[in-house]
Amino acid sequence: MKKQILEKLREAEFNYKISILFAVESGSRAWGFPSPDSDYDVRFIYKRNLKDYLRISHVSDFIDVECNAIYDIKGWDIEKALYLTRQSNASLYEYLQSPIHYIHHPDFENELKALIWAQFQPQKLTAHYLGITKKRLMALEGNDTMPLKSLFYALRSVLAALWIQTNQTVPTMAFQALSVLIPNEINIRIEELITLKATVGEKYCVEYDEVIMHWIKTTYDTLKLTYKNLHISTVDTDALDDFFYQTITHEINDKRFKGEAPHLTGMH
Repeated sequence: MKKQILEKLREAEFNYKISILFAVESGSRAWGFPSPDSDYDVRFIYKRNLKDYLRISHVSDFIDVECNAIYDIKGWDIEKALYLTRQSNASLYEYLQSPIHYIHHPDFENELKALIWAQFQPQKLTAHYLGITKKRLMALEGNDTMPLKSLFYALRSVLAALWIQTNQTVPTMAFQALSVLIPNEINIRIEELITLKATVGEKYCVEYDEVIMHWIKTTYDTLKLTYKNLHISTVDTDALDDFFYQTITHEINDKRFKGEAPHLTGMH
């Protein structure tokens, strides 16, 4: 499957006249709780030709390559990605931790990761994850059964928020690492559900679990009351602007992308 995905990404580079800076798996396969029929949530960051950034007319900063039952392949322009980082969007934090790479420029990614981690805003990022948790809880409430997928999405978002409050660091992407924050007696049941999820379809439902749901809601309510006590950081806009400038100009293109072949993990 990696080979097919890589072919689609290379086609996107040709069709849209872009250079993909890195491409990874996101979603349940990268988080650690996929179902057999989970689609491939491929996310990539790209740059366009310098001339495209100097046009009066707007050029789209988003590319939707393919979306169906098997593939969900989407990309952001590096300009959009860096701008959203200023807004405490969690996506880049997760993409840069993905265990599954399709196009990999280690030097570039390490430099970008150092920059993004330096912009970490505990309070705003916690608010982001709490917002996702609230939406998931609303979808799960009032039903006798619940989709396993929705349950794990709710768990993961509230755990990410709890991680920030507990550790004062960027939350890890891996669900298994996040789950150390769950009480042992609840985690035993969650591990059973992860094992089950690996054998059933995406739409599979289980009986509404009062114990797990109570823990999610209680944790959410507590964090909602306390997250504003978290540190408020200042974004280094100049550093983001400088990185953007260096990325789209020829100052580093020859060094980073023309003289160095990317590590194409899909071809191994």
